[in-house]
Amino acid sequence: MKASRRALVIGGSISGLFAALALARHGWDVEVFERVESELAGRGAGIVAQPQLRGVFRAVGLDPDVELGVEIRRRRMLDRDGGMIAETECPQTLTSWDRLFRMLRDAFPAARYHRVLAL
Repeated sequence: MKASRRALVIGGSISGLFAALALARHGWDVEVFERVESELAGRGAGIVAQPQLRGVFRAVGLDPDVELGVEIRRRRMLDRDGGMIAETECPQTLTSWDRLFRMLRDAFPAARYHRVLAL
């Protein structure tokens, strides 16, 4: 089936890839243009995967429960000497910017993702 609508997404980072995948899922012919010399990587860590993030991943056709990050069940507070002074239940998935980007980038067709250097 040939798409009747075409979109050019300018900016191929996380939000651009989310937009491109969402449009493609709804039948759009999409191409992404990112202005970098090399593949985006290593842009941060320490992201907690909130329920909304999981919902957006599902909306673009990705399974957020597959290797999204590290599952933790509780948080521990330590004193200066390293002794535990408190512990609380806090189930979360810890991930990184790089992991989220890689999942999105791998889901988008390589031939439709273009790195364009500034003139």
